[in-house]
Amino acid sequence: MANKGCLPDVVTYTVLIAALCEEGRMGEAKDMMTQMANKGCLPNSVTYNVFVQGLLKRNKTDDAILLLKEMDARGGCTLNATTILMLSEPLRREGKDSVIFDVVIKLLPKKV
Repeated sequence: MANKGCLPDVVTYTVLIAALCEEGRMGEAKDMMTQMANKGCLPNSVTYNVFVQGLLKRNKTDDAILLLKEMDARGGCTLNATTILMLSEPLRREGKDSVIFDVVIKLLPKKV
């Protein structure tokens, strides 16, 4: 694609990451996110949600929370309602209700 003068954008990377997650290739999906950022194409909230959903499907809630903290640290992306809804059910099933509250309080956009 790049050798034809057409550089991948956030949508292209997100589709590739979604496909990798669907196949359970989470390490490759994470590498793709790193490659994307290294090429100056920052992941957006949809990209993060796709990856979070892939982690949650594999019962990796702790990894999903770490990813969201990374998203927050990078800036530019914020937690949204979709992310909160995706996280809340798996965390409730695991008896981690207080974690839901902590994540929401720490990662929701700070608006005055």
